[in-house]
Amino acid sequence: MGSEFCYNLRVMNPEKPIALIHGYGLHPRREKPEIRGNAQVRAAELLYRSGRVEGVALAGGQIYPDRPSLSDITAGQLRRRNVIPEDKIFVLPAQHMDGLTTRDEIRLFKEAATRRGWMHLVDVSNETHQRRIRRAYRRAFGERAKTIATISTEEVLNTYGPPRYRLFVEKARNSADERAFKRQEAVL
Repeated sequence: MGSEFCYNLRVMNPEKPIALIHGYGLHPRREKPEIRGNAQVRAAELLYRSGRVEGVALAGGQIYPDRPSLSDITAGQLRRRNVIPEDKIFVLPAQHMDGLTTRDEIRLFKEAATRRGWMHLVDVSNETHQRRIRRAYRRAFGERAKTIATISTEEVLNTYGPPRYRLFVEKARNSADERAFKRQEAVL
């Protein structure tokens, strides 16, 4: 934490924010998000269940031409788990796009926030992704970016999840996929 963008979990605005849940990839053989995306689903549920967010906006384009978009798959998983009501799950439109970049996801979130009148926003993303996320918000929202909170998926899981989630977070932080993601983020 420590930046003006960090989301204070203990002191909330009386109006609950809408959370942008980033997409990170699909399981290679099944219609479900891969490990980071699955952690995003759990974080969204924990924030909603704890009363910290009003709803979730999902971003993620179509990665494979013969499969649904990542945001549609994530929404399906959230609906099946039945923790967040259907009318609180917002799939950001990403038609005619291959995978979405971080900038694309934030641009779609800004368009949805403007269209729907969402004034309070929070971003939930992998801790390795946070630096680039903050930079993308400054580009997309200008001065308003200072009012948009960010929180890492890992912090949500550790703060609101059961003890077994802490073990999952540690295992994920040390995984080969996460090391590769860190290398990628270092050059972007």
